[in-house]
Amino acid sequence: MMRRRLLGIRPVCTAFWGALAAAALVSSLLLHPVGAANADEPTAASHTLTSIELPPSGGSPSGIASDPLSHTLFIAEGTSVLAVDELTGASTRFGEGVGGGLYHLAVDPALHEVFVSREDDYEGRWVLVFTESTLSLIATIPVTGNNIAAIAVDNPRHSIVVVGQGLGAAGAATFIDERTNAVLASIAVGGEPDAVAVDDVAGTIYVANGSDDTVSIVDAVSRSVLCSLPIGTDPIGIAADPVRHRAYVSDSRASSVAVVASTRNPASGVVSFEVVSHVAIDGSPWGVAIDSSAGLAYVASSSSGKAAIVSESGGAATSVGEYIGPIASNPQHVAVDESLHSAFVVSLNSLTVSVISPTLVLAPPRGCDVSWCA
Repeated sequence: MMRRRLLGIRPVCTAFWGALAAAALVSSLLLHPVGAANADEPTAASHTLTSIELPPSGGSPSGIASDPLSHTLFIAEGTSVLAVDELTGASTRFGEGVGGGLYHLAVDPALHEVFVSREDDYEGRWVLVFTESTLSLIATIPVTGNNIAAIAVDNPRHSIVVVGQGLGAAGAATFIDERTNAVLASIAVGGEPDAVAVDDVAGTIYVANGSDDTVSIVDAVSRSVLCSLPIGTDPIGIAADPVRHRAYVSDSRASSVAVVASTRNPASGVVSFEVVSHVAIDGSPWGVAIDSSAGLAYVASSSSGKAAIVSESGGAATSVGEYIGPIASNPQHVAVDESLHSAFVVSLNSLTVSVISPTLVLAPPRGCDVSWCA
């Protein structure tokens, strides 16, 4: 498929939101205008790299998520999941014996639940729900479609967002109520969605569509697509900042990360989503994670064996402030514990979690600026 490279232009899409979503966005923008610096941001990035050794397994890491309240890292490894204590490195394996492959996951710290995608050779697709307290399976939710590519949690609405290839040619986003485990809706998004992220303060969901080089922007309240934004040549990873209302989209073929910003015209109620910059990244950027309280984006570069740390305080002039490495064996997936200001990177065919920690002392997250405390 031909890939489009967007040069010299800034794609923009606009939408008019309903009263509830618009009120949520405008109030959050008044508190945290797009591009505004956080008073707790460090003036310079300086980090150290350590590691956590994982026990042997039969699969490669395919998904990672952090619970910042319990400081637990969850890693999907093909036929099981590891729960890793971020402070001690101690790990517990669970999910063995459920059948099929376990590939993608997300965590809701408020409900203390872990959501893991399961697939089998007969095109069965499910989301498995585990409780954090006992790591036991408490629900199995069937999802219609040909595959599951990513899972995210909309914390305020206690909704799971699952993206993947639907029954037709288009991709699909499926919404599941965490409290009832019922499928609420399934909507069409772009082709072959690879990643999903939620700005749960603004009520915005971003879906990176790999085959048509777009990001679908979805209203979390109405569960409808607001607009589709051309993004580059191969969007494959995405993370959202609920403080600055930006999304960071990795483009592996273009060796860059696109920065999408949202603004709302208070007179017309029109919300605009615009690609405000492309941040050059060494190698092939893959997974992205945000520490919104520190104003930093972490990008795993699969071919360079490094992670890029991008400071969000630069606005349209955002650039890489620091590279951390070497990170062995094709780093692909990254998660952030905002309460520790630490990032965790897992690599293909590696038994090591690379831990990126600040050497500066940062203030703790304030109030509900960060998504997980909503």
